[in-house]
Amino acid sequence: MAYEDKFDVLPDALLSIIVSSLPFKEAVRTSILSKRWMKIWQATKNIELHECFFVQRDDYSDQQTIDAQRRAFIDFVTNFIRIYQESSVSKFCLSVSNPSIVVALVDECIRFAISRNVKTLELDFSDGENELETTFSLPPIVYEHENLESLKLFGCGFKGVELEKVTNLREFCVGWMEVRIGEIRELVKKCGKLESFSMKNCWNVTHFEIGGNDDDELRLKSLEIENCRFVHDWISIEAPKLSYFRYFGTVGIFRMEVNKGCFEEADLGFEIDDDDDHSEMANLLYVLLDGLYPARVFTVCSSLLQV
Repeated sequence: MAYEDKFDVLPDALLSIIVSSLPFKEAVRTSILSKRWMKIWQATKNIELHECFFVQRDDYSDQQTIDAQRRAFIDFVTNFIRIYQESSVSKFCLSVSNPSIVVALVDECIRFAISRNVKTLELDFSDGENELETTFSLPPIVYEHENLESLKLFGCGFKGVELEKVTNLREFCVGWMEVRIGEIRELVKKCGKLESFSMKNCWNVTHFEIGGNDDDELRLKSLEIENCRFVHDWISIEAPKLSYFRYFGTVGIFRMEVNKGCFEEADLGFEIDDDDDHSEMANLLYVLLDGLYPARVFTVCSSLLQV
């Protein structure tokens, strides 16, 4: 009896939903299954265009090879967004190093995503290693997209006052850039639906402060601060609806006010050297842990147990 592929009887629309649940790289790989699948994967709603899929930077890669791989990536992106026929996109991710030399393509990609009413947008223009000057800023078309729910920016400049117009924004993440804390505080305060904020690998941040007496309506539920370089190691958080807090970095002065009925989990990791004053560290950490006492789940790094 001949083998019958169960997928053959499914309509293309259903297969497109299945493909959209796969990571983009795996969705592309389904194109080798048959001629039919060569078109089905192109209907995925979750698009991830990462330069690292094409460009391999290691000790054995010369610049000529890297340049050729980068051109192949750019050609793939250009062709993909021009043949894509679906009217909507759920998630669009683009990561490319040195975007200043492909500004037109980056702009075309962003317009492509916005025109398809994208809900989740991620732009990564960092190299993931170095503190580089931001050479690309979010275009005005993004600030006008009110249906955007999640925005992640790495090495990409933005205007906080303009982002306040994105009224449905629920998740915001920034990384690999200089950050003005006043701008972040106002954004968290004025984006009425914002529930999750993350700040990773940022530098020249004066301090961190959100919440206050006039921020009773703050809806923030999740807050992550990871490997950021502060001018002053002072972190003040007043978030009555916060349920999850993650911090990885240096030990500083913490002021935490959370709601016992809402706060559930804390994940803490610290950079502690043998030369640090452990008695001072212990006092600072005691204040932090005392402020987080309502947590039902605590995850801590091993260095915390040695202080």
